[in-house]
Amino acid sequence: MKEYLLVAYNTGTSELVDEYELEEKVQEIRDCGDMAVATEVIYGEKIIDDATPYFKKLNMAKRKERNK
Repeated sequence: MKEYLLVAYNTGTSELVDEYELEEKVQEIRDCGDMAVATEVIYGEKIIDDATPYFKKLNMAKRKERNK
C-alpha cells in the first residue's frame, strides 16, 4: 500500500494518507478552495534524517551576521 504526504497549499496543513483515501482527501481540500499537493512517501533504510547539525550551523551563521 502506498502512502502520500498530502498538503493543503494555502493553509500549510499536511497529513499522511494511503492511496485508497487520497482521492477523497484531495477533493475535500479542493472543496475548501485550496490547492492540494500530494507527494508519494517512499520508505527506505533511512526513514528520518537528523537535520539538527545542519540547523545548528545555519543558526550560528545567522548569529554571526547579526553581530557584525
